[in-house]
Amino acid sequence: MGGIITAIINFVTAAKNWKYMGTDIFLYAEWRHNEPWQFIGEMSENIVYQYDPEHENPYHPKDLYNVRNYNLFAILADVRNDVGYECIAPRRGIPNDLSPEIKSYFEVFQSEEMGRELYPGWLTLEELVHFDWHGKRIQRYGRVDERVAHLFHSDRGFPFREWPQGIQIGYSRMPKASKYCNACWTETYAESAGPDFMELLDTFSRKYGVSKDIRLVFWFA
Repeated sequence: MGGIITAIINFVTAAKNWKYMGTDIFLYAEWRHNEPWQFIGEMSENIVYQYDPEHENPYHPKDLYNVRNYNLFAILADVRNDVGYECIAPRRGIPNDLSPEIKSYFEVFQSEEMGRELYPGWLTLEELVHFDWHGKRIQRYGRVDERVAHLFHSDRGFPFREWPQGIQIGYSRMPKASKYCNACWTETYAESAGPDFMELLDTFSRKYGVSKDIRLVFWFA
């Protein structure tokens, strides 16, 4: 019996602390129709609840986006911004008029983070769609396999099409001044944000229009 209890405790601890391995975004949508703001989305079963019902909720909002993309985090909220992205708007904190579903989930994070900054914020769909994702560009730096370093040029994009077969596509982020940096290329903000997020914006704008009554609420942990 002792072994089972220990295993359960270890599972709960791991489930709660997985997010400390890096930074992840928790992103949800709300709709305002006459007041108040209402949660848009599905609820997911919380697997940790059965082991810690005193501090956990049985369900929580399902994530709209679950990719660990530090470039996007920088653009949305100036989080993990070691590249120098311009963020869409100054971080505003968590809204005071959150929908109950998101409010209760955020409060769980507040209690568990023990003072760690969550960098919460929100942006309207109108702000997100009107942002110049394709016009804004940034230079990126990294280290790549020496066999493909010659493919990179500062005024061109990432050379996916020219990449030789048999060499894995990838790079390590590097500051410009690093002696290990051997690649430089130009990227639009849309490319930095990635297709998953841009498709999410497209889906929302087609469904709801370019609306200031739809907002995305987010925090990081």
